Amino acid sequence: MEMSAYRARAQEYATALGGAHHRHYAGVDPTWEPTAIHAAFADVMADEAIDHLADLAQNGNAGARLLWGFAVRSRLRAVAAPHDAQRARLEGASGLAALTEELAVEPSPLRRHELEEARMTIVAEQLSAPAAAALDAVRREIRALGWPSARALWTAMTKVDLGALGRHAETLLREESAPALDGALTRADGPAWHRAAWADHHFPADGQLALLHDALRQAGADPDAPGFAIDAEPRPGKSPRAFCAAVTVPGDVHLVVRPGAGVGAAESLFHEAGHALLLASRDPSWRFEERHLLPAHLGEAAAFAFEARLPDFGDERLREHLRLRRVLRRRRQAARLLHELDLLDRGPVKELRERYAQRMATATGLDWPGAPWLVDADPLLTAADYVRAEQLL
Repeated sequence: MEMSAYRARAQEYATALGGAHHRHYAGVDPTWEPTAIHAAFADVMADEAIDHLADLAQNGNAGARLLWGFAVRSRLRAVAAPHDAQRARLEGASGLAALTEELAVEPSPLRRHELEEARMTIVAEQLSAPAAAALDAVRREIRALGWPSARALWTAMTKVDLGALGRHAETLLREESAPALDGALTRADGPAWHRAAWADHHFPADGQLALLHDALRQAGADPDAPGFAIDAEPRPGKSPRAFCAAVTVPGDVHLVVRPGAGVGAAESLFHEAGHALLLASRDPSWRFEERHLLPAHLGEAAAFAFEARLPDFGDERLREHLRLRRVLRRRRQAARLLHELDLLDRGPVKELRERYAQRMATATGLDWPGAPWLVDADPLLTAADYVRAEQLL
């Protein structure tokens, strides 16, 4: 397939996948079948396409390198998709979301521990198996593509030494102290600490869009600009978390939000607005790979930078809380990166469960269970993008 034809096909695939994701999580369409979309665009990630793009990339074609990475990641997402879908179905039927919401507002430490035990039982007994299957599928596919390891493939795609990045993460965890979180001793206490209900008067549900509009204008952006759609309509089935959906970049970018009270909801809104703002500002004359395929760590850095515009209203307690949230985020992602590298190197071997719990306890300063060791990891190494983004801030 010629480069121009591949670009057009890749755009069709990205639009189909992004559009379906947007419609489902915005509560517009109850169906979400990414496996079928991947299958319909199998040619985008076929061996022939990957090999051809790799040959062009080796000859110095920068666009081909970006497209090759896109094809490989698409292939890996496709093999994980059936297991991810099974996990999503199980999670939706398990009541986990309701338990998590209750945990965030529960004042009793004893009741919080009971809720956390119920959550971890669901994670261990229902969600871990499909998470392990997705990990194994990705590891097998990497070898089928001719790579000796995930590290070798990621280094070729990103030109990043994952060993060096892992050492950076270890140094960060060693040299920076875990934050002292007021009133939080275990992972069960974490959601209530993050919820920070005492700050709700700063972030009422009906005031968050006004805060966002002010921040966008201060950044020189027009919240009503074409191609940057803010969807705040109440709708059954809409994701409780804000998200950015890029259907076509830059002309069809959506910031979807179901307004809720609290600092966490506001922080998520500002983070996703950073993604949307960056994508909506891409030059429409650029080729597909230049518009759509911005390196993920740069996108996360932009999102973190806009998230930092969240106001503290001169409230010292809120200012310190926001600072601690960022320290905790940085340390958790460092620990997650090390864990994801271990899983990709060795697979889901049981001894990594205890290592995960120890790492997360070191990172957060909280007692941490081992149960989420598989569901808290992404075989596509998103933690590496977050760690690299933090290096740019």
